Amino acid sequence: MRKLVKVLLVLAVCSLPMIASAGVLDGQSGTLYYYYPSFGSVYTADAFTAPTTVVTLTYGPDLQNVIGGNTIFITFGNIGYSFTPASFNGEDFNFPGLNITSVVYMSNFTSTWGWDAQDVWVNWQGLTPGANSFVSFQIGTTPEPGSMILLGSGVLGIAGLLRRKLNI
Repeated sequence: MRKLVKVLLVLAVCSLPMIASAGVLDGQSGTLYYYYPSFGSVYTADAFTAPTTVVTLTYGPDLQNVIGGNTIFITFGNIGYSFTPASFNGEDFNFPGLNITSVVYMSNFTSTWGWDAQDVWVNWQGLTPGANSFVSFQIGTTPEPGSMILLGSGVLGIAGLLRRKLNI
């Protein structure tokens, strides 16, 4: 029985990083900024809370931005779009409650993109994406220390109770 408890405890501790990083965007509030024609000039801003919100910008091109889990997924409608050349002409997803540590980018057309601790952005500068083009970002974050301590304390508490029961 003790061997089983030890194996369960090791499995629980090893799975902590996976549990803590699941769905990092879920429940996060943020703002989606569309900048045009320069990075310092906001054309529109939409507040959102992931994952239930689909943010649809109200300017010319109908871009749908689906935000949830670890993903930001942007799709273009069924008509062609063209974006004017400018120093920055695109979207900035701002998550003030996150500490973003990695972003993986996928798309079926080329654009400039980047990220920092609270932002992920994509630049459509001078591009003409075809119908049904998409851009996808997979986001990784560092778990909050408080969450990790709380989860670890719970696992240690359960292990202590099991150990006490086995010794009685």
